[in-house]
Amino acid sequence: MGEAGTARFDAVVWEWGRRSGLEHLQRASGREGTKAKALVILDDEREVVRFRYSMYTEADGTLRRCFVFAAPRRGPSESKDSPWRQISLRSASAGGWIVDEHPRPDLDGCRVFDIADAAFPKTTIIKTLALAPGTSRTMSVALVDNRQLGVRAVQQEWTRLPDRDACSCYSCTDRRALVEYRFARDGLVAGRSGTWRRRSMGWPNPEAAGPPAPPVSGLRATVAAVFRRGRTKNSGDA
Repeated sequence: MGEAGTARFDAVVWEWGRRSGLEHLQRASGREGTKAKALVILDDEREVVRFRYSMYTEADGTLRRCFVFAAPRRGPSESKDSPWRQISLRSASAGGWIVDEHPRPDLDGCRVFDIADAAFPKTTIIKTLALAPGTSRTMSVALVDNRQLGVRAVQQEWTRLPDRDACSCYSCTDRRALVEYRFARDGLVAGRSGTWRRRSMGWPNPEAAGPPAPPVSGLRATVAAVFRRGRTKNSGDA
């Protein structure tokens, strides 16, 4: 990690299997909290998903504000010049949640938030849970749908599994599936079953578990492959 004053800076890349996508995150952490911004590009075989997000959390993990910006879908009514869509989420000072500056009482039972196709927000969830090995907990999560740009309350059951490979392991069950995660000692996702694999880059962190940073050419190849598939899928929509 690099340091400037009291803030620490780092950059991380998560890569999807078979180079079908990546998430590139930059963050600054200090005593008052964490600011982060990321770009996500994903080919899920049905569509190419592109979005950016920025978030600011307090030192205790409380969300101050999150923005998600989604690239326009290439359909008959939209062109490559269509503006990016956006949605915002923040915690209210008196409790509860605000979406696009409107109160959302249906989210009042949610303790944390998540972004569906992003790795980094899972760090806040794990920090809030603070589970001991062999224990589990179900809680409501304010889930941001980065594809439809909506927010809804979902029930997630997290279970702390036995540690392995110097990582803390968890399973998460919601209405759709059971997913397993590995978290490195710095609290970031090191891997997710069948999808993400962390590939650190930028300012090195010797405490983080995971493979070494890939060469820049490898990251460029990943992005190029996703965009090639995206052009092929969207060629009939433009």
